[in-house]
Amino acid sequence: MNEITVQEANKEQDIKTMFYNYVASTIDKEGVYPYPAMWRMLDKKILTDGCPEEDALVLNVGAMDLKPHQVVLHLLRQRLEGATELIYGIDRSTRPNQGTTLSDVLTCGYWSTNTGWQIGVIEYNVSNQGKTVLPWNWNNTFWTDTVLAEINHHEQTIKRLTQTLSGAAARALLHQDIPRPPINPQTLQRYEAAFQTHLQENPPENQEPAYLKLMKEIYLSGHWLTDQLKQLHAPPHEIEDACQVAGQRSWLNNPWKAAQFVLDNYKKGVKEQPGEELANQITYERIKEGRISFNDLSGQNPAIKFNLRDLT
Repeated sequence: MNEITVQEANKEQDIKTMFYNYVASTIDKEGVYPYPAMWRMLDKKILTDGCPEEDALVLNVGAMDLKPHQVVLHLLRQRLEGATELIYGIDRSTRPNQGTTLSDVLTCGYWSTNTGWQIGVIEYNVSNQGKTVLPWNWNNTFWTDTVLAEINHHEQTIKRLTQTLSGAAARALLHQDIPRPPINPQTLQRYEAAFQTHLQENPPENQEPAYLKLMKEIYLSGHWLTDQLKQLHAPPHEIEDACQVAGQRSWLNNPWKAAQFVLDNYKKGVKEQPGEELANQITYERIKEGRISFNDLSGQNPAIKFNLRDLT
């Protein structure tokens, strides 16, 4: 995934227009890939006392060599970390009854703090006779319903996993040591420096020691897993998936054991996918292990509780 940050000279630039012009110029016979994305974020290093927020806005441009669901998750993370505006596109082929006229379409999700979600499409066709790119269409009912359903699914997954990790998992590990595998001091220092930078740039709302302890070990073990997978020449999208899976598997579990489990599975050719289905599976595993009961799932996790009751 390639990503660049641009300090903006004109804060009034229309991100939808910039995105459209970028997409129209890059479309070729292979379509639109890597998937394009843009988002505006406040740069906390620039934002100082007396500095207007508009002067601290930066435009991030991403070309994402990721799977479609990973693109959505990446943009949702930017929103959670303070993005004020974002837009992304997923390239798809068209079929009848989708309200489209050309063979291909880029389905786009736009969000801002002022508007919420809006869904638009850019239809296009590339042939030996040339390239056709239609103007924005923000009124396609089929793709609006489809893309909003995708976004809502991932938003609910993130919300539930965030609540779970910040609650039960932190309490469970409060009085436990979290042993790590052997790591040379220079590598560990690099991991810890990256974690401290992350904390400074993205201070968590929950400052409880147990939560920060767990958060640190998940972060460090994720760096370790990334390094191990790079040595195996794993592609970026598989590393992204593996780290998300390890994060989910850290629930009520030693994060380093979770990372080692994911690494061992990868070597065997087993590659789990992050998301709601895995969350349900992990919760079921924890119940079978006796670490939690159905009563522990009341309130914030009714969907998981319902699905697990069906399984048992």
